[in-house]
Amino acid sequence: IQDSGFLNLESCILYLGYAEHEATVAIETLAVLEGSLPRRVLSRVLKWAELHQAELRDNWILARQGEPLNPIEPLK
Repeated sequence: IQDSGFLNLESCILYLGYAEHEATVAIETLAVLEGSLPRRVLSRVLKWAELHQAELRDNWILARQGEPLNPIEPLK
């Protein structure tokens, strides 16, 4: 799948928010790029993201193309 002839998967970003905290995480590496979340929350979210990494990546591509996103099982 291409985005205007060029797709940079390194720029796939997951935006996270919890109470007054916000963070951005790279979907490919699951590294926190900016911001912070409480340690317990971040740990749970990163475990969920690891399990759904391919789905997150696929939805990011769909979003860039203006397509509807596929549902992803929520964090429990």
